[in-house]
Amino acid sequence: MELKSRRSKAFVAIFVACVLASVAAASSSVDMTTGIRFVRPTGTQADCGAKAKDALNAFLLDAQESPPGSGEWSAEGPADKMTGAAVLHCIGLDKGYVVTLTCAVQSPQSLYAAAALCQTIANRFAGRPTQPLATPTPLPSGCSLTNLVGDWTGSGVTLHMTVENGLLGGDGVSGSWYLSGNAATITYYGDHTATLSADGKHLDGRDYHLTRKC
Repeated sequence: MELKSRRSKAFVAIFVACVLASVAAASSSVDMTTGIRFVRPTGTQADCGAKAKDALNAFLLDAQESPPGSGEWSAEGPADKMTGAAVLHCIGLDKGYVVTLTCAVQSPQSLYAAAALCQTIANRFAGRPTQPLATPTPLPSGCSLTNLVGDWTGSGVTLHMTVENGLLGGDGVSGSWYLSGNAATITYYGDHTATLSADGKHLDGRDYHLTRKC
């Protein structure tokens, strides 16, 4: 099944519903990630919207804000096979804005995983170097310098961070993580910033001092 153009605040939910409706006939499944969330201390919602449109259009098609002024930007693609969708939401604050990013792809028709699509769009939004989207790669292991995947302990908490930019605390509370260079944002009982060490084993910030088991 190729996706029909649908735009609403529930864009990804509708995308997923459409794919699931065709699973039996097309032997398809949905790969979805909702984990990426980060905060910018400066800039306006309009600034965020301009970056959102650029980042989405770099990898998908015809990014639009719906309804106008909502800060919710969506796109789908790629052009040759409409099997992916993403929503980037800009939420204005008194100072700066919050960004959330959700992606879904139809599998196995998609050439890449949802997590790869979201991370690549997030990199473009943040002005970081991006690589062409490719086929899914094996799950990361070890103390990588490009992600926070793994089990972290310290400061009285245990956090399991996943490849989909999500995390689960030892108390059952979920959250998310985002990494830009060595600067990490951990969303768990609020937003917390920390710095990833050169060996990928430690996260140090005002609120948390964590060590990764790897």
